[in-house]
Amino acid sequence: MSKAYTNHFKERTGSTSGEEPVYLLEILHAQLEVPIRVVRDVENIISNGETYLAFAFEIALPDDIENQMPRAPVRMDNVGGELTAWLEASQGGRGSQVRIMQVMRDTPDVLEFDATLDLLNVRRDGAFVYGELGYEDTLSLPALAVTQRPDVQPGIF
Repeated sequence: MSKAYTNHFKERTGSTSGEEPVYLLEILHAQLEVPIRVVRDVENIISNGETYLAFAFEIALPDDIENQMPRAPVRMDNVGGELTAWLEASQGGRGSQVRIMQVMRDTPDVLEFDATLDLLNVRRDGAFVYGELGYEDTLSLPALAVTQRPDVQPGIF
């Protein structure tokens, strides 16, 4: 996943200024009327007309390795139990997508990085919810639900 950052971003995150980009997440699922919108910061932020609530999570940007599907780990605090309740109702977040965005606090409407990935391999413990962002490998799935093989249909062989 190539990342083409603006000059403003490059200048602000350079070694002399030391500013860090702000990560925004949107969790999208059919059972959610409105996407869950959170920002990894101590203050809420408004970006492109949407409010992102301050929330503790850890994320890495998707890797960019040739001949490999992009993957990114994510860990979210499980405060209040709302996230756990949604995960249970949605069978572990099955069918969810997560949109990762990077912005600078002084220019929150300029998306420096924007990618939407599937939420995979969700697990939780008492304090955290863990997952992996990437894409389902649909090209490796069989095209047919039932295949005719000697071990399945010996009578036709």
